[in-house]
Amino acid sequence: MIEKIRDFLCQEYQRRSTRNPRYSKRAYATDLGVSRSTLLDFLSGRRGLSQTSIDSIKKRLNITEVEIQQLSDFNSRHLLTEDQLRQLSDPTYFSVLALSEIENCSSNPNWISKVLEVDVKTVEKILKVLSDENLIDLDGDTLQRKSSSVSTSSGYPSRIIKDLHASNLSRAKKSLYNTPIDEREFSSITAAIDENQFELIKKYSEDFRDKVSKLIDKKKKPNRIYTVSIQIFPQSKKIQEV
Repeated sequence: MIEKIRDFLCQEYQRRSTRNPRYSKRAYATDLGVSRSTLLDFLSGRRGLSQTSIDSIKKRLNITEVEIQQLSDFNSRHLLTEDQLRQLSDPTYFSVLALSEIENCSSNPNWISKVLEVDVKTVEKILKVLSDENLIDLDGDTLQRKSSSVSTSSGYPSRIIKDLHASNLSRAKKSLYNTPIDEREFSSITAAIDENQFELIKKYSEDFRDKVSKLIDKKKKPNRIYTVSIQIFPQSKKIQEV
């Protein structure tokens, strides 16, 4: 995980310095709440960071380790432009990529539109983005996947991830009312907990997600696109703050 945090902080500095050429590593260190030497040594790989420093940086950047993990999973040599970057907040982008994992999947936009239940123009636009970025191969009649990840060099990546979550939640609501109960699963627990248990609950959810990912990797003949989404959020203020 430490390498993913290092990669993310390097990308974040690149984003900030691109927007403001006068933005220095010293200013970045101040914004992150660490010394300049600590930051330089960490980014260069000469040293690590304590968990306390990592937690402080995450808080200052308003980003979680899960979001860092997701962004790092995008990390490859496929850089998206700012216009293409906005496509990441549309779950259809990932649905099309997932479709390309199905054997002999048609590359016909009309067929993809019917399967994913989105309009043809949206499909055509996303296919062009994926093809231009060399993530899929549109030569021939089948959709061929060439890469499983993308990366960004500008924009607000944490906001993109949040927009993606929001879009998925909107789709989940639609599925709740329109998908037969034997084809979907919704469940929730609302309870009073000790705040100290929150990190443990998050860890359980991350472990579950990892197990699902490993199970998916063992797929034999996929024939449908699913989203597995996990939410843990407060329903009240902290009692001691009221």
